[in-house]
Amino acid sequence: MEKIDYNNLRFRMLSYLDFQEFRRAALESIPTNEPFLVYGSIFNNVSVLDFVTIYMNMMKDTKVDHYGLFSGSTLLAHAQYEYGLGPHGTELIGWTRNEYQNKRIGEYGLAVATNHAFINKKFNYVELKIDSKNEHSRRIAEKVGFKPYLRSKYENGGESNFIYYIKFNPLIEALGRRYRKRPIDIINSPASKPPLHHFLRSPRVSDFYDWPFPDYQEDANPVSINLMSAYLALINFHPDDVKNEIST
Repeated sequence: MEKIDYNNLRFRMLSYLDFQEFRRAALESIPTNEPFLVYGSIFNNVSVLDFVTIYMNMMKDTKVDHYGLFSGSTLLAHAQYEYGLGPHGTELIGWTRNEYQNKRIGEYGLAVATNHAFINKKFNYVELKIDSKNEHSRRIAEKVGFKPYLRSKYENGGESNFIYYIKFNPLIEALGRRYRKRPIDIINSPASKPPLHHFLRSPRVSDFYDWPFPDYQEDANPVSINLMSAYLALINFHPDDVKNEIST
């Protein structure tokens, strides 16, 4: 493996033309992806034709953007932006090519992808959903500036749980200081966007979108899935939902 020149790495959206390189990287990375990521399981023992179908569907999906960190034509890491807790944030899912593990590529790629989400995509925050047993990914997230805010289970009655890590857009942190609000309480509020900032002075607006969970504690019990679902329903509610419900 050649020495990595970080100054010449390129972070860009994947295209149909990247299929072969993506396939090579994904197949090589099954052992490291399989314990915690679906990209380990879905590509294990997949025929070339099925892989083509999966990749074409990835490219066509308008709700998910797929990016790659490249050194020349070599894909070092993959990142995808998905719908976050609310419409003003994004969940970032990523993996590093097997042979580039422990080369700081994961940390570098996460930092680049996060900055891209803030500067180019204008998201208020980036979230990571990390398995609580994935100590390596947790350490990388914390190095990049993410902090844990919530622990929850994957499913009711299950044993496995994950941790929501969140990093705020610096503009949101500045907005919080301006209105004396915690960033976590305003990231999902429409008032976080101009020209609605003045609504952050309204207790009714602020209270509606406040983060309802206690401060994160490593040894705390996971937050109930039902409580989490109720919060998501609240912050994702839109007046059009009522209109559509009435019309049906």
